[in-house]
Amino acid sequence: MQSITISLDNLSIYIALFCAVVSLVIYVISAAAKRDDHDHVINKIAGYVYFASTIFVGFASVHLMQQILSLSHYDVAYIYDYSGPKDELLYRISSFWAGQEGSLLLWTLFSGIIGLMLIRKRAVFAPATMAFWCSIQTFFLVLLVVADPFRKFAEYLPEMVGQGLNPLLKNPWMAIHPPIVFLGYAALLAPAAIVVQALIKGDLREWSNKALPWAVFGWVSLSAGLILGMVWSYEVLGWGGYWGWDPVENASLVPWLTGTALVHGLVMQRYKGRMAWSNVILALVTFLLVIYATFLTRSGALSKISVHSFSDLGAYAYLLGFLIFYAIICNDLPLLAWKSIKPDAKPLQPVSKDFIVVVGVIVMILFAGVALIGTSLPLLTKVGVKPEFYNNMCKPIGFVAALAILISSFISWSRTGNSPVSFSFSKSSWKSGSHVAHIGVLMMMLGIAFSSLSKTEKLQLPMGGSSSSAMGYDFTYVSREKTSDTTDTLIVWAKHNDHQIKIPLEIVNTNRGMLRKPRIFSFFTGDLYVSPADIKITPSASLTKDGWMSLPAQIPATEAYVTLLGMNVEKREVTLQYQAPGQDAREITVAEGHPATVGDYTLIFDEFVQTGEGQEMGANAGVNLAVEGPGLAERAIIEVSWKPFISLLWIGTALIILGGLMATWRRFREYRTKNYGILPDNN
Repeated sequence: MQSITISLDNLSIYIALFCAVVSLVIYVISAAAKRDDHDHVINKIAGYVYFASTIFVGFASVHLMQQILSLSHYDVAYIYDYSGPKDELLYRISSFWAGQEGSLLLWTLFSGIIGLMLIRKRAVFAPATMAFWCSIQTFFLVLLVVADPFRKFAEYLPEMVGQGLNPLLKNPWMAIHPPIVFLGYAALLAPAAIVVQALIKGDLREWSNKALPWAVFGWVSLSAGLILGMVWSYEVLGWGGYWGWDPVENASLVPWLTGTALVHGLVMQRYKGRMAWSNVILALVTFLLVIYATFLTRSGALSKISVHSFSDLGAYAYLLGFLIFYAIICNDLPLLAWKSIKPDAKPLQPVSKDFIVVVGVIVMILFAGVALIGTSLPLLTKVGVKPEFYNNMCKPIGFVAALAILISSFISWSRTGNSPVSFSFSKSSWKSGSHVAHIGVLMMMLGIAFSSLSKTEKLQLPMGGSSSSAMGYDFTYVSREKTSDTTDTLIVWAKHNDHQIKIPLEIVNTNRGMLRKPRIFSFFTGDLYVSPADIKITPSASLTKDGWMSLPAQIPATEAYVTLLGMNVEKREVTLQYQAPGQDAREITVAEGHPATVGDYTLIFDEFVQTGEGQEMGANAGVNLAVEGPGLAERAIIEVSWKPFISLLWIGTALIILGGLMATWRRFREYRTKNYGILPDNN
């Protein structure tokens, strides 16, 4: 665990934590005394203290950003790790939320601002709601105290500069994807805080009206964040997909699924008086899943399984403790209020929009359950679940979901309990947001179904050599350009009939991994997706990757073997036994600067290797050799894929965001009306 120290830099975080705790205590006292009046003096005091807490979080955020942009505070470990003087301005700004500490500070800032909005809205305000929200803010601030984005770099020297943003993150999507995800997380916590007051008061009739705008806004934000992550993965990372069922990806997907169910459930409760208890559970479960996602991504529990997970924050006990605390609260509150609340609901008709929506909610819960199981299993098995598990489990669930969406989109709410199915469209453009979003989901599902039929071929193309065919195109590797110290650009031409396409493919080698940038050519019927996999360059192709000790090793592109007989470290030479098929074994010597030719191949001394650190070169040592000869000319290895009708996926996701924004505007517009919550049944 990192040491916790107070400095002028992080003092604002400690003050913010103190104010959040004080505000929490005052709101608890107010709730216990049933001082529900928004303008009561005790609530005013608590609100001012909470406002101060948020102001200090904002000050810490501005201070960190100022230090990042100053290009001079590389003694701060976080800034040294994620920012550098060579980064463009956009990526220096993005480094604020690129790592563990900065992203947590941004999330805390969003949460603080939403808390201020909850205080300001008289229709939503309640001491119990704000007490719960202050506990959430306290949770984040405790983590910030432990993480400390202003912690000094212990090994810093004056001449050292920042490492810069990870090349994998240097993309314009980095500027908007993480903030939108954290905004969605923060907004999806609001319905849980609102329902706490309803449970304490023993009345579930009004809370859905207050929670629905926040649920829709949180759902839209998280939807946009997930979609932007899909686009980023598809267009930039070069592995050919848009969703890899990574545990951290799933940690965001699961609360999105339950949030989807919550939005539909709140609409049902608002217009039809149904699902009151189900919505209580969905709001609290969605909240718990966001906290659980925080635990998974920031405790280091998945750091060896997920490429997205942060390293150990040093707060495993805090994260686990808060998770257990909130699990107890979210379990006990509904149990205590169970007998006192009797929501009214008409019998559910088997053929109605009500019934279809309930089916859709159940489907979302089942989908979330499958994703949650797959995400949580690595905590026990220490091995990630294969994508096939999710694909096989979710296909039937997805089919039922698509069918429910298709039917419900054209069925209006029944005006009476015994009314038959009634087909209609919304008459107002702003009220058609849900229809637009549902059409988008259907198109997205079609895009996923079609693109899952994609085909991929791997080609090995010799430089300046013959072409190879894939997906109806002939590919030729023309040249390689060293466009920077770390970047190789492979110039590949693709020919289809009389049409030729120049395809520059970049491979970026950094100390943080290799980035392979694909090229995508979109057509009406699908995408031609070309991604670089590797470059094989002579004579740097080692005989073996890590050297070998005595055991025979096969020479690439031949059926001959060599065995290491002896080494002379001072002369930097090795003695080998060469064995070709049908020939007698022969002994050869390869030294630095003195290669040996056997048959059509030349063996070149590369380097000695040893497996033990701090030991003299001995029995555990070996050698790497480079090889030149026929079949070993420089070649580019590329992957060529055809993604049929994947454009439906992207059009669908755009419609989801558009429809969601329309629905959000509508809900907040209704929120501001005097007759909030009173709308015709056919809406």
